[in-house]
Amino acid sequence: MERKIEPLVELLKELLDSSLKNVREFMHAEYKKRNGVYAIYDKNDLDNPIYIGKTERQKEGMKGRMNNLLGDYLSHTLNLKLLCDKILNWDRKLGRKEIIIRLKTMPKEESKKYRKEVKNYIENTLRVRFKELDKDISRFEHFAIGVLNPPLND
Repeated sequence: MERKIEPLVELLKELLDSSLKNVREFMHAEYKKRNGVYAIYDKNDLDNPIYIGKTERQKEGMKGRMNNLLGDYLSHTLNLKLLCDKILNWDRKLGRKEIIIRLKTMPKEESKKYRKEVKNYIENTLRVRFKELDKDISRFEHFAIGVLNPPLND
């Protein structure tokens, strides 16, 4: 059992020791085909990630995932959770479908304002650590979530 866990522990140490960057720094071409696991932090608490995610898409890589995060609530799960938690103070237990229905039925200008607030929050407040991997990406993501228990992974 220890032989299976030890490599994951080492990967987690590498992720947690990797440099912190803001989301925009991953928008460069060098990250386009790089896949792996990322940990997202609020800049006010750089010891405890708020979310852990993965990118496995060969064409988009980390650049594509961060672009999706900056997109809107339909592009990245974390964007929707931040919109609910930080901007609207809605209970996420409503379920994704119910939340999206509520967002789509609100006046367009109001919805646009909230999306802009989330994008500003992401750009100005969030920081990211990234561990590039070429295999066992989902396995490591699940392990990191299980060990670190980020509040926005549910």
